[in-house]
Amino acid sequence: MNRVLHLTLYLDIGGLERMILVLCRGEKALGWKPYVLVYERDTGDLLPHFQQESIPVKFCRKGRGFSFRLLFRILAHLRENDITLIHSHDLGALIYGSLVKLLSFGRIKVVHTQHSFQHLGSRKMRLYERIFPWLAERLVCVSEDLRRTYLSLGQPVDHLRLVPNGVDFDLPRPSAKDKLAAKQVLMASHNFPSALAEKKWVITLGRIARVKGPHNALAVWNLVNEASARGAAMLIVGPESESGLVKKLKGNAKKEVYFPGPTLDSYLWLMAADLFLSGSEFEGLPMSGLEASAVRLPLLLSNIPGHALFAGLAAYFPLNEPAVGARLLEGFLESGRLGQLTGAAEARAKLEASCGARQMTERYIKIYDDVLRESRA
Repeated sequence: MNRVLHLTLYLDIGGLERMILVLCRGEKALGWKPYVLVYERDTGDLLPHFQQESIPVKFCRKGRGFSFRLLFRILAHLRENDITLIHSHDLGALIYGSLVKLLSFGRIKVVHTQHSFQHLGSRKMRLYERIFPWLAERLVCVSEDLRRTYLSLGQPVDHLRLVPNGVDFDLPRPSAKDKLAAKQVLMASHNFPSALAEKKWVITLGRIARVKGPHNALAVWNLVNEASARGAAMLIVGPESESGLVKKLKGNAKKEVYFPGPTLDSYLWLMAADLFLSGSEFEGLPMSGLEASAVRLPLLLSNIPGHALFAGLAAYFPLNEPAVGARLLEGFLESGRLGQLTGAAEARAKLEASCGARQMTERYIKIYDDVLRESRA
């Protein structure tokens, strides 16, 4: 049986980590045995989901700074499980995966997925991005925007592959009854007022960090007129990854806003929601947006390159003009319509063909097979 080790910093509730879970599930279904090694923490919120799928997860917390010990622990884990292929996720994992490859004298092969380039403002990180990608057999980008960045950093075209993140689009569209039931389940487990069940839920889902734009989404919500906002509430769902940011957001909120914290079931929140709102300032390929699209939620998104794949399905607002987003949101709350969207059926078919979970898995396995075949040649 072919085996692959997914190397990642965290196993918390984020788009990258959810993508790894979806991919591991798909790899198992197609006859591979996936393993996961996490090196920045010794626990992870998504661990129960991996355990339910019988996907082995090993935690090797490294502590502060670079760890030579971690290199040998990864190498030992590969040998114990007869694994010769590492799939690294983002730059830190690539650095460790590449050095393990060197320690194995090239026996270990590396496929790397780049999920974002938000770290390129650092001169050191930019240097690392010019060095370590050369040690991987393949570089995978989750969006065309990231691919262009790699090309600008000097990577040759034939070294790059484009594989968008994938989600399950076969979920049934929730009915009004399903939506109310989901709201009631969530209200029973959170300290929400009973009147919230009758309101429209505007949801922002993801890590609470400035780059993910919860402050931009809140700025849109704050500018919605009182009449429209009266029958709605905003919920900013996700783990706080920048200390003090939730407190600051609460202080800036001018209308009804809730911060329920992290979730292990993003689909339940999206089923309960009436509209998905993202003010993100950067996305590689947004898992939350894909998941929202999978349950047919209306999408109101910041006008950034990472959101371009939702064209035809989403309404957009400029980050520096939250009032534009507020007017669109008012229109939805008052009439159920989100601007003038055209070609939605064609756009959805294109999105599903590009970002389905099965398609993503098959593309990665094709890359794995190519790399392993070349290593035996």
